[in-house]
Amino acid sequence: MFKMRNFTWCITLLICTLLVNNNPLADNHLRIIGGYEAKIEDHPWIVLLESKLGYFSYSCGGSLLNEDTVLTAAHCFNHSKQWSIYSILAGTHDITQPGMKIQVKDVKIHEYYRSSMGINNDIAIVKLAQKVEFSNKIQPARLPNQDDQLPEGAPLLAAGWGKTKGDSGGPLEYDGVVVGVSSYGVGPFLCGAFTSVADYRRWIDETIHAF
Repeated sequence: MFKMRNFTWCITLLICTLLVNNNPLADNHLRIIGGYEAKIEDHPWIVLLESKLGYFSYSCGGSLLNEDTVLTAAHCFNHSKQWSIYSILAGTHDITQPGMKIQVKDVKIHEYYRSSMGINNDIAIVKLAQKVEFSNKIQPARLPNQDDQLPEGAPLLAAGWGKTKGDSGGPLEYDGVVVGVSSYGVGPFLCGAFTSVADYRRWIDETIHAF
């Protein structure tokens, strides 16, 4: 069983070696260092969270927890609490290709999250308006237990949608387990912050049951 220590990590993007790219022809310099285009079948819990309000659009990443809930970052909802403008796209690593699109029904943001306080408690659970259909391209993520800790020097994988600055709300993985939620990234060779899933495991479980 792996171990995890802190509720938030600050890590360099040099160790983030996996990229789910929405543009197979993108130049390598647009990718995370060491990144490559991945198949959705290898990480079928990854979803794209989108919002559109007039001419304004915004997107984040997320991890499917079960048939109708998604784990993501709280700051993905800073611009609007109007849940009807949000939807998720599952089952594809390319936004130009067919996938399963579902509207968001409700969102539970951590009660102690404040946008003015930076990355503290930057975590949220999304309730979908309908259930996804599981397939080889759509599967729930595995999460760590509350007392799990990462070993020192553990190799971590960040999966996103082709951004070197990281995908807000997207997963940080260790051995196929989603151990972190992307809070922010500031570019290659610099520091990115991820919220530890293990330290919020109880909150995640209680929030899912409260919907």
